[in-house]
Formats: sequence, structure tokens, C-alpha cells
Amino acid sequence: MRESKTAESQKTPRSRLLADAATLIIAKHGSRGLTHRAVDNATNLPEGSTSNLFRTRADLMSAVLNAHVERELAIMDSVGAMDSVGTIDEAASLIATVIESLASAESLHLTTARYEIYLEGLRQEPFQVLIAQVRTRFLAIGVGLLNDLNLPSDDYIATGLVSLVEGLTANQVFHSGAALNKKDLKALITAFLNSLKTI
Repeated sequence: MRESKTAESQKTPRSRLLADAATLIIAKHGSRGLTHRAVDNATNLPEGSTSNLFRTRADLMSAVLNAHVERELAIMDSVGAMDSVGTIDEAASLIATVIESLASAESLHLTTARYEIYLEGLRQEPFQVLIAQVRTRFLAIGVGLLNDLNLPSDDYIATGLVSLVEGLTANQVFHSGAALNKKDLKALITAFLNSLKTI
């Protein structure tokens, strides 16, 4: 019941404002820095505004994760619809662009906040369920992409594709000295997709 109320509250402009502020707080200060009061202060709203919409800290962190997913999907849409690709070359180019976008200065706070929440999921079981739901959503996108390319699309293969994207994104974020240019990103993704033809 609480999850349903939280999901519904995220549709309002104020709840999105609060979720965005919470995302920035997590990105800058880690999950321990996230409190209702910190979000109230960051948005210059009266004390209690955040807790009125998101009763618990868990509700607030769930809102951040859900908002993050919507932002990631928006990034994918902004660089080109995943269901519009017809060749491996097109798919690899699109995925490389998505990775660059997720690791860009404009989106870095989103990606950083996601990692923080994933770490929180290791410590708190309720977040494991939510993170699993998010993972399932992106796996479905991977399966759809593989199907469009007429490649094997079993769950474990889609897991490999999503893990490749996540790993390359992490490399771009955490290892700036070893960050890959788009050409190299595309080459790695192309090699992975071509390898699926032999399965």
C-alpha cells in the first residue's frame, strides 16, 4: 500500500522536485547524507514538506531510484529509440552514445546516485526488491534490442549485454584516466554483439 502511494506521489511537480534534490544530495554526500530535513533545506521548502510526501527514508530513496530510472530512459530516448535499430552497427553506436551520456558531466549525479542506492541495497533487503524490479525493466529492453537484431535473446544473454553497458559506464565514471572514446566503446559493443551469432 505504501509503495503504491509513493509511486502515485511521484507524479506531482513537487514530488519530482524533492526526488531531484534528493538525488543531488546522495550524489554529493552519499546515502548517509540523505534526510528529510536535508531535502527540505535544498529545495527551500518548509520543514516537513518532504516527509509529507515520502513518509520514511526508504520511501524517499525509492523515489530517487524510480526518478533515476525515468531519467535513464529519457536519456535513451534523447539519443535515439532503442527499437529503431536494424543493424549491429546502429545498435553499437546507439549504446555507445547512451554510455557517454550516462557518464557525462550533466548526468554524472544520476549515475553516482544510482551506485549509492545499489550499495544501500546490499545492506537493506527492501531495496533489493526494488533494484531487482529496475534490473528486470532494463533486461527487457536488452531482450527487445537483441530480438530486433535477430540475435539470441535468452535472459542470460540479455544479462551479459546489460552488464557490459553497466561495466563500461562504471569505467567511464570511476576511471577517467582509462575512459574510452566513442570509437572504442562502439568497437567493444560491436564485438560482443557479433559474438552472439555463434551461440
